[in-house]
Amino acid sequence: FIIAEAGSNHDGKFEQAKKLIDVAVKARANAIKFQLFRSSKIYPPNCGKIPTPRGKLDLFKFFKQVEMPFKWLPQLKEYAENKGLIFIVSPFDEGAADELEKNNVKVYKIASPELNHLPFLSHIAKKQKPMIISSGLSTISDIEEAINTIYKENNRKIALLHCVSSYPAPSKEYNLKVMETLKNAFQIPVGVS
Repeated sequence: FIIAEAGSNHDGKFEQAKKLIDVAVKARANAIKFQLFRSSKIYPPNCGKIPTPRGKLDLFKFFKQVEMPFKWLPQLKEYAENKGLIFIVSPFDEGAADELEKNNVKVYKIASPELNHLPFLSHIAKKQKPMIISSGLSTISDIEEAINTIYKENNRKIALLHCVSSYPAPSKEYNLKVMETLKNAFQIPVGVS
């Protein structure tokens, strides 16, 4: 099962978001995943600048430019589903998750940085939809706590992705055998991000 990563690569342009869906179809992916966040919920406006090959990047302004407007959701979901793709979104706060629920998104993807945001996991788990969780930057005990938080809400529809939080991750760091460890430890479907 292949999920094409659209993320926020639409760069704030609706037509580009549709083109990402078209590319996912051409690549024969089964699903496409976008991100839904509000910059003000993940960074303070004065969080600073980071060095990049193109110069200093104002982190808050950058994320503000690539926010997906909520009004895009029904159109992108319909466009993706009409092309045979499952429409998946990673919300980054409770409000974004609730907006996805209003649009009947069928699968929630939890990004690695949110794995130990337990109230957030609980909020989504209550929706009783499948959840795909990335495990980058986490320990086995972090993963266990996240899964137990979801189970407490009587949601057992979980898949776990081994993730190396380095983009692109060097192949020598990937250690795909971790998937066996995760599968044996948690007895749920596993994959790689």
